[in-house]
Amino acid sequence: MTTYPTDDLDFGSLRGKTILITGGVTGIGRATVDLAHQYGANLVIGDVLEQEGLQLATELGKRILFRKCDVSKWEDVLELFQTGFTHFGALDIVLANAGVNEIGSLLKDDIDSATGKLLPPPLKTLDVNLVGILYTTKCAIHYFAKMNGKPCQLVLTGSAASFLDTPPLHTYCTSKTGVLGLMRSLRTQLPKNANITVNMVAPWMTSKFNNSLIKRIYV
Repeated sequence: MTTYPTDDLDFGSLRGKTILITGGVTGIGRATVDLAHQYGANLVIGDVLEQEGLQLATELGKRILFRKCDVSKWEDVLELFQTGFTHFGALDIVLANAGVNEIGSLLKDDIDSATGKLLPPPLKTLDVNLVGILYTTKCAIHYFAKMNGKPCQLVLTGSAASFLDTPPLHTYCTSKTGVLGLMRSLRTQLPKNANITVNMVAPWMTSKFNNSLIKRIYV
C-alpha cells in the first residue's frame, strides 16, 4: 500500500490551534491526532471507544481532552463541542471524521421471525457517516461564529466512494456521496465574513483493511 511521506510538509501553523476531531482513536483519525499533537496543537477528541480514548489522552499527556461521543446522538456531539470550547477557549479546526463500514446488505432480506414481515435495512451506517457529520457540521459552524472572524476550517471525511461506484457497499456509498453533497452545498453559502473554509478528503482503503476483510466485502 502506498505511503505518502509528510516530512517535507510544514505543519508549524498547527501550533497553538485547537482542533476537534471525531473518530480520533483509530485509523485516519488517530494518525491525524498524533501528527497535530506533535506540532503543538490542542486536541479535543470524540470517539465511542472510551477506554482506548482515555488511554490515548494519558499517553499524549498535555493539550488533550477526550470525551466519549457517539456522533449519531445530537447530545453527545453538542456536549463534545461545549466541553472542548470551554476547556481551551477556542476552536480553529473541526475534522468530522467518525465513520463506520457497511452494516448488513440492502440486497439481503431479513425477515422478522415472529411476524414473517420484511425488516427494514440497517441505518447505522447512515446515522454515523451522514447524520453524524451533519450534527458535527452544525456545531462547528455555531462555535466558529464565536471566533470573531478568525480563520476556521471544517474538514469532512468522505471517501473514494463519494465519487466511485463501490459495490456492494450500498449504504456506505450513499452516506459518503451525501458527505460530498454537503461540502458542495456549504462552500458557497457560508457568510464571507465568517472566514470559514470547508473541504472534504476522500481516502481509499487504509491499512485497517486486511485481506480477509476485503474478501468478505467484495468476494
